[in-house]
Amino acid sequence: MAKYRVQGPDGAIHVFQGPDEATPEQVTAFAQQHFGKATPAAPAAAPAPQATPDDPGAFMSALIGAGRTTDNIIDGMKQLGFNLTGDKAALEQLRADHEEKTRLYKPLQEQHAITTAIGEALPSMVVPVGGAAGVAGNVARLAVAGAAPGALEYGTAGERAGRAAGGAVAGVAGGAVVPAVARAVSKVVPAIGRTAKALTEPLYEGGRQAIAGRTLNRAAGEGADDVVQRLAGAAGLVPGSLPTAAQVAENGGIAALERSVAAAQPAEFAQRGMEQAAARTGALRDMAGDATSRAAAVDARKAATKGLYSQAAQANYTMDPQLQRLLQTPAMQEALAMAKKLAENNQRPFTFNVEPPSPFGGLGVKGPAASTQITGQGLHDLKMAVDTMLKDPASGYAGSAGDSVKALRGQLLNWMESRNPAYRQARTTYADMSKPIGQMDIGQELLTKLEPALNDYGGLARETGNKFATALRNADQTAVKATKFKGSGMADVMTPDQMRTLEGIAGDLARKANAQDLGRGVGSDTFQKLAMSNIANQSGAPGVVGGALNFPGVSKVAKFLYAGPEEKIQTIIAQALLEPKSAAKLMGEQIQRGAPQSATDVLFANPKRATQVLGGLAGLSTGNFLAQ
Repeated sequence: MAKYRVQGPDGAIHVFQGPDEATPEQVTAFAQQHFGKATPAAPAAAPAPQATPDDPGAFMSALIGAGRTTDNIIDGMKQLGFNLTGDKAALEQLRADHEEKTRLYKPLQEQHAITTAIGEALPSMVVPVGGAAGVAGNVARLAVAGAAPGALEYGTAGERAGRAAGGAVAGVAGGAVVPAVARAVSKVVPAIGRTAKALTEPLYEGGRQAIAGRTLNRAAGEGADDVVQRLAGAAGLVPGSLPTAAQVAENGGIAALERSVAAAQPAEFAQRGMEQAAARTGALRDMAGDATSRAAAVDARKAATKGLYSQAAQANYTMDPQLQRLLQTPAMQEALAMAKKLAENNQRPFTFNVEPPSPFGGLGVKGPAASTQITGQGLHDLKMAVDTMLKDPASGYAGSAGDSVKALRGQLLNWMESRNPAYRQARTTYADMSKPIGQMDIGQELLTKLEPALNDYGGLARETGNKFATALRNADQTAVKATKFKGSGMADVMTPDQMRTLEGIAGDLARKANAQDLGRGVGSDTFQKLAMSNIANQSGAPGVVGGALNFPGVSKVAKFLYAGPEEKIQTIIAQALLEPKSAAKLMGEQIQRGAPQSATDVLFANPKRATQVLGGLAGLSTGNFLAQ
């Protein structure tokens, strides 16, 4: 007997026994008898083609996933409510609706497994993001965040318990493991990045400028912000005297750095020092003039006033009671005797009183009493005698003792000028033309205070700033000494511009002294090995990296690579110290300034907590992905 296989109406294969010679038709007929009226099953029709929905993309998939979790929770809450009320019809309808939504969501879940898993975990993050818990508190929050959705979503009691336990484990695991890994990576990766950047910085201009800026900031210390402001506003106090960074920074660190740089590259700093000294002494020489210019000014004054004084001297004054009382004072009597000596020393007679001729003289007629006449030359000699008495300490009228004599002199001059306009004009012209001469005399006096005698024999950039400052402090005394006139006040003789120049010279000298004093002490080595120091400092482990760079083989390679860049960095720093505004720019670019906080800034305000929250999200997302 042979065995024959035939597919029945139900699609299953059935085995029949029959004669060995049976034809296929005979086997089929026999099988039909066995199956009854049933006919062999027709081949299964191909499934109808399904429409593929549009791809929403990763971002929208995550949002849909978040919505799916929320919808599951809503269905779960409905389920609990219907169970309490015993509404079986509502429970059955809810089951059907939930299954349909699950069926519709499944294709998207398969297409975007990762993003939907992340989206499903997002609603859970409401719990750990809120509040301000510490490490333990955040871990507890993550456990709740993972368990809550699973316990609340639609399902049987067993399903809810399983999801809650798995979610809690995923949340805690993510919140504990991820932060630990993140902390390790945060220490290693940035250090590697900073070190790599530091290795390349010396090799390009922008990097060299960054190193220079950081070097200046380290030298300035905590006062770097204030130093930047002062450097940015740097201005010369004397035309031609350009200040260095140390002279305007008012900072010991910058002064010490400049001192080290000047020692390493003396030429430019020495040149700047000579230029500053030349500008200061040049400003004083412009005021002082020279012997030729002063002699010309004296000659011009003499030529302008000689005729006026001659005209005034030839005039006669009529004695009146005011002048008579003035001449009878002891001081004026003493001055008359001195005036006689002055005239005789000038080889001319001293004539004071003049008797006018009477028109009736020789006629035997007694005329009216003649008035007493005083010569103009005699009164001028008297005024000069009073001046001499006030200048001569031996006269007994110097200082405060001469105040009464000064008052008498003023009365005499007022009387003379009111009676003789020519004399007033002569004195006014003489005073006006004496001012430039007095200015030159004061300028020369201050120049001798500033310049030591050694400069007369070729000394360069030497200044005695303290002597100059003392002379300027005692300005009126200096003016009297220079002009030989006790009534001279420096501010009365010098123009406002000249006074500003003198004060600028003093301020410039003070800047120089301050920079020298602040920079004294042990020399700074900040200016040496800038490229190597930058690599060590930027790595975050200066001791370890610095030591590695000093290994013989490494050190040799580093010197070969960075010898040229090192010199360029030093040049940048030297030029910045010579140009304060450039130094301010380099420093300012390296100072980290606060910026407005974004939402990301707020989230990462506490890095530990941020990594826990993100770790929890990663854990829950992983759990959702594995459950798909």
